[in-house]
Amino acid sequence: MTWRTVRLGEIFEIARGGSPRPIDEYISDAADAVNWISIKDATESSKYIRKTKLKIRPDGVSKSRLVGPGDLLLTNSMSFGRPYIMATTGCIHDGWLMLTDRSGMVDANFFFHLLGSELVYAQFSRLAAGAVVKNLNIDLVKTVEVPLPPLSEQRRIARVLDEADRLRRLRATARARSQRVAPALFISMFGEPSTWRSSGISLGDCVQLRSGSTPSKKEPDYWNGGVPWVSPKDMKRPVISSTIDSVSAESLDRTALRLLPAGTTLLVVRGMILARTVPVARLGVPATINQDMKGLFPRSSSVSHQFIYGALVAARMQLLRLVRTAGHGTKKLNTDDLLSFPVPEPTVDLVSAFTSALERLDAYEGAVSDSTPALDSLFLVLRHRGCNGELTAGWRRAHVSDLHDEIADQSLALRHLEVAP
Repeated sequence: MTWRTVRLGEIFEIARGGSPRPIDEYISDAADAVNWISIKDATESSKYIRKTKLKIRPDGVSKSRLVGPGDLLLTNSMSFGRPYIMATTGCIHDGWLMLTDRSGMVDANFFFHLLGSELVYAQFSRLAAGAVVKNLNIDLVKTVEVPLPPLSEQRRIARVLDEADRLRRLRATARARSQRVAPALFISMFGEPSTWRSSGISLGDCVQLRSGSTPSKKEPDYWNGGVPWVSPKDMKRPVISSTIDSVSAESLDRTALRLLPAGTTLLVVRGMILARTVPVARLGVPATINQDMKGLFPRSSSVSHQFIYGALVAARMQLLRLVRTAGHGTKKLNTDDLLSFPVPEPTVDLVSAFTSALERLDAYEGAVSDSTPALDSLFLVLRHRGCNGELTAGWRRAHVSDLHDEIADQSLALRHLEVAP
C-alpha cells in the first residue's frame, strides 16, 4: 500500500508555547482561571491531557499559547518528541510544541501513534543531534516527513493500535492490583497490624536473618558470572527472578557472599529509599544479596516463607515508622527493632491457607510477567506496520486474533482480583 508522504508543516500549524512572566504572579485558583499545562500533567502511560494541576489568570493567555481539544502536543526538550492529545483547553509554556490540524486530513489518534513511532522519533533524534540538551524547534519539526493515509485508513489503524495499547495498560493495571492482594489477604486472615502485639510473638521468634555483601570491584572475576546479585534497585517486583547485576561462582567461594534459596523473603534495611517505603520482595530464583538487605528464613516448619512475606508487606507502614537516621543522614532499620517487631501467631491452618493463596497469586503474576514482553513486541510490530502501510486486514487476522483472547483472559483475571479481600 503506497501513501503520499508529506511534511508535518504542510498539514499542521506548528507553534511553540510561551509563559507569562513571572509565572508565579499569574498562577490563580479563581473561577475564571485558565488551565496551565505543565509537563507534570502528562505521564509516560497517558495518551490524553485531561486536567491540570495549576491555572493562570485570564490576562496571562495573551502571553502564552492557547490549545484546545484535538490539538497534539509534543515535548520539545528533555524527553523530547513525546506526543499527547489535548482533551481540554489550556495554555502551554515553551517546553511544548503545539500541532493543530489545518488540512482536514488528520486523525489525532493515528498521529498520536505515528508521532510516537520509531519512524518519526528517528527523524526527531537526527534533527536534534549535537545539542547538549536535545531540543526540537518549529522549523525542524516542520520538515519531518510522514506518511499520510486516507482518513478512513488512519482511523482503522488507530483503532487497532488503541486496542493493542489498551491491552498493555490492562496488564499494568492487573500487575498493580495483584500486588495489593497479598497484604489485603494477609490482614483479612490475621487481623490488622495494630492487633498483632497481643499475640506476644515477635518477628525474631519466627525468622532468622542473613546478611549480604558486595564483592570487591577490583576483582573482575567476581562479577558478571551469571549468579543473580540483588540490590535495592532490583526490589521493584514482588518476586525477583532477574537482577541488574550478577556475580560469579568464584565470588561465592572466596567472599562472604552466600547463595539464598528461591522463596527467601528480602527486606531493604539501609538506604535513602527507606525515607519513603520499606521494599519487600521474594526470590523467584536462588540469588545473593548486598549489604543493604536482609534475607529472612523461617525458624520452624510452622512458619512458611509466604507467611513472612505476607506479614512484612501487610505491616509496611508500621515498619516505616521504625526507620532511623544513621550517620551522614543514611536511613536504617535496626536489627533489634526488626527482630522485636510484633507479628500475628502463625497458626498451622491459617499459615497453610495463606501459603496456598499466595502460590496461586504467584502463578498469576508469573503468567502476566511472561506474556508482557511478547505483548510489548506485538504492539511495536503493529505500530511499525501501521505507520508503514503494511497493517492489512489479512495480516491483522493472521497475527492479532490472539489479542482479543488475551484481553478476555485479562479481564477475567482482573474480575477475580477485584473480589479478592
